[in-house]
Amino acid sequence: MELRPLDLAGILSRAATIYAGNAWRFIAMVFTAIVPLTIMQYFIARGEQPQIDATIAWLQLPQNVQATHIPPGLASPNVLLFASASFAVTYLLLGFAMAAAGAGVAANNRNEKISYGACMLTAVRRWQSITGAVLLVLALGVAATAAVVVGILIPLAAVAALAPAAIPLMSAFGMLALLVVLCFAVTMLLVVGAATIYAATLEDCSPSDALRRTLRRTCNRGELWRALVCASIVSAIVIAATAGVDILGFALLQHRAGLYLALDAAVRAVVVAFADIVFAVYYFDLRVRQEGYDLAMRVDYPGTCAVEGIDYAPTRYLSGEERALVVAFIERRASLSPLYRRNLAARIVAPARTRVPDELAAMDDEALLERL
Repeated sequence: MELRPLDLAGILSRAATIYAGNAWRFIAMVFTAIVPLTIMQYFIARGEQPQIDATIAWLQLPQNVQATHIPPGLASPNVLLFASASFAVTYLLLGFAMAAAGAGVAANNRNEKISYGACMLTAVRRWQSITGAVLLVLALGVAATAAVVVGILIPLAAVAALAPAAIPLMSAFGMLALLVVLCFAVTMLLVVGAATIYAATLEDCSPSDALRRTLRRTCNRGELWRALVCASIVSAIVIAATAGVDILGFALLQHRAGLYLALDAAVRAVVVAFADIVFAVYYFDLRVRQEGYDLAMRVDYPGTCAVEGIDYAPTRYLSGEERALVVAFIERRASLSPLYRRNLAARIVAPARTRVPDELAAMDDEALLERL
């Protein structure tokens, strides 16, 4: 499969192609992470079933329930504690599944067969970096949410103090602004979190370095809206699929927790596996566009990423494949980050330096590539 810069439609198309050929492997990666949580949810649901039944009865026929308020089931300390704990555990487990999916897409980029065992082993070997990345992203999410709330509520409070008559209008405006900004923050956090986990898994760097690299790649003027749209599309797909299961479960399986949780786990595994692949393809596309990842792959794995439709004859100092690589670098070097541009030029020209005369070998990397 040729590595090249993709638009959003191309990212979704490539993700669908990878998924179609390896669906059961990616689903198994996600299912491995979901099963422990599903089992825990089952036993919790059995213990909370009477309170859940009472809440459902109140919602359906409140006049027949002898209570002046909603039953305390969903406000139970146990339920709230479980909800908080399960959120953190879910994100951590799904982080490992996401890391494994990233390893699978990386193998596909190298034209290697995707192996469930090898991908999961990659995630397990990097467990410290993945855990650190998950915790960092969660901390970033909490900090961003707090900043958004404070940044909107303090000005509104000041306006309300100066003009009490405007409180109803400002309250409505504040809630709308808070909702919009939070949706933006959560959506961006989704793509930033995924890319950070992939970086921590595949780039052999620390969690903090992975987060810094991800923020540099995504939070810039040229990429911010593209990242937001990509995350919004993936979110819409996941929410639509899981909401359908939740509605079905509430309507038909409200007294059969085991069946509902099994159906929920199966659907989430299918949908989340596709979402993981989309984010992985997007992550590699970021590196292709900004760092020349595809060109580096052609240096590391000759013959795996040849340019379609273009054949170059060999010269005295370069093979045809090397000439194609040099041309691709020169055409795209202006779009690459300076550090990656310098490093990539040095790697591309290194084999040719041993073949050229001394007067050419004395030239700097890019000048020699231009001459060749």
